[in-house]
Amino acid sequence: MDTKRRSALDREEPGPGNMRLLYERDNQQWILDYFVKTTGRDRQWFYDERKLPQGTRSYAMIPHQMERLARHKETIAREAESRGHRETALEVYHQAALDYQVAQHALPYDDHPEKIYLHGKLTECFDRVIALSPTPIERVEIPWNGASLGGYFYPLPDRRKAPTVVFINGMDVPKEVYPDALRNPFTARGLNTIVVDGPGQGVSNLRKIRITPDNHERAMQAVLDYLEQRPEVDVNRIACTGFSFGSFWAMRLAASEKRIAAVASAAACLGTKYGLFQQVSPHYKRQFMYMSGIYDEREFDQVAEKYVLTDQQLASIKCPVLMVVGEFDRMCPLPEAWRVYQNLRCPKEFWLAEDDDHTPHRYPQFGNIPAFPVFADWLRDVMLKGLPPDHDRRVILKQNSGRGQYGPEAPGFWLPERIGAEGRDR
Repeated sequence: MDTKRRSALDREEPGPGNMRLLYERDNQQWILDYFVKTTGRDRQWFYDERKLPQGTRSYAMIPHQMERLARHKETIAREAESRGHRETALEVYHQAALDYQVAQHALPYDDHPEKIYLHGKLTECFDRVIALSPTPIERVEIPWNGASLGGYFYPLPDRRKAPTVVFINGMDVPKEVYPDALRNPFTARGLNTIVVDGPGQGVSNLRKIRITPDNHERAMQAVLDYLEQRPEVDVNRIACTGFSFGSFWAMRLAASEKRIAAVASAAACLGTKYGLFQQVSPHYKRQFMYMSGIYDEREFDQVAEKYVLTDQQLASIKCPVLMVVGEFDRMCPLPEAWRVYQNLRCPKEFWLAEDDDHTPHRYPQFGNIPAFPVFADWLRDVMLKGLPPDHDRRVILKQNSGRGQYGPEAPGFWLPERIGAEGRDR
């Protein structure tokens, strides 16, 4: 079997004389299919909200089911645009783009005609979002390592010089998904934003720009070089935010790059990657092997061990850091996140999201809004006002009570400390 190429249309399949699975975790495919059918989700089954349309009965059905949904929305958007209903067209094109993203995401294969088509439709719909947006969105291409990284720059409408946020998405989440192109929480607070498909993300996959344990931060250094050439950017106030695997890449960038003034992250993926690649949905390992261009599972497991933050790297981070961590996040268990936090030697804050798993989306702990507006508040305050060198704030974000991120400092995160604190509150 050719383990150097992963094409759905050109590979040796299991069959007569070959009962070997392509990946060991493929023996869990029936479980994944069952959960897709019964929950309407392909991952993160901690949450109840259905993400896939009714009638999606297996993982393999996701591209066609989501394409049908996206095509319907795109048709409506085009009709709205043709009749001069720009605002409606903008909203529906955006929804169509997000649906095309889910459709293409479920095809982790090189040179797959359906993936190429669906990603093209994602780009096509987002181009209409750019054209109809009342606020500026610029498509950018950033040269890096003999290739080009695609991204979007969101300047402030008046183009004034301002602090800027480098937004790092999770795993292969493409640049069209976050930040919200219609309601960008960063530009709403006076912060320029740039988001780029790094190695292994979005369009970089189609360009075969593969991820390695240390090249994402080097790609983001090219993004920082680009920002220094933009007149809208205050080069002394460039922050970074990341969610999920982006939290790991954001911390690696801060460890290697002094131009980063602050880091905020959520849906932590900061410790070992054992939970991500061995314990949660097999979807994640399959995706990351595709992003890496590694199709021998034993080889990948050895490489995956290198996706860590060393104590030396953590100690080298000098800018303020905010970590938002789900209390029961299986991708980054609390003890692993706590180790990372304890080894930071910079101004820092640790917010524990009570009874939560792994999401940057809707946080009841923040009043049922995503993490990103909260990040924008925190990053703006930190870049404009600073924090004392010994700043160390720890907060428990209650699920359905309390003052959220504005609450009192927590005495600790383990049961004896928490129960003691609750007793004192009574």
